[in-house]
Amino acid sequence: MIAVFETYHIDKIEAYDTHKIHELLSSNYEHFEAACPDMLAKNLTEELSNSFVKKKIEQFKNKEAFLFTIKKTITGDIIGIIYIKNLDWEAKQGECICCVDYNLQGKGIATKAIKALSQYAFKTLTLESLIANIHKTNIASIKSVTNNGFTWTGTLNNGLKPTHNPSLDMELYTLQNER
Repeated sequence: MIAVFETYHIDKIEAYDTHKIHELLSSNYEHFEAACPDMLAKNLTEELSNSFVKKKIEQFKNKEAFLFTIKKTITGDIIGIIYIKNLDWEAKQGECICCVDYNLQGKGIATKAIKALSQYAFKTLTLESLIANIHKTNIASIKSVTNNGFTWTGTLNNGLKPTHNPSLDMELYTLQNER
């Protein structure tokens, strides 16, 4: 477990999370579609979610990506996913992604989760920086990263290619390790 806040906790992904990850992603499909179309495509069915979880567990072991679940502490329900991917160990940089159930938006969960993940990235993984690529219309995500000290770095033209939609320009935010 990397963090506990309010009635939630963040823990690394486990095999038994498959069903609840599938439930979270399928019940929030439209909400997450613009931000993480690749992850959604890999979780369209329970079988695909099972493969996705196995792969993320293997990537965690191999230090290729670090996926965590955000859970309600009492029930164990997964209400979000947060992870570090696209790691560049030479540059000591990773990309931060956070998805929280649409019904729980506006409660500060993503902001607190990003804070915990940033601390983990800098203290445990010894990364020097984290980046977040966010579409300009995703005001909640922009607020979550800027509340954690991320600063706007620039625009990535055609930075995201949704499955059935045209490419989107993405705003790049960066957080440096202050030590």
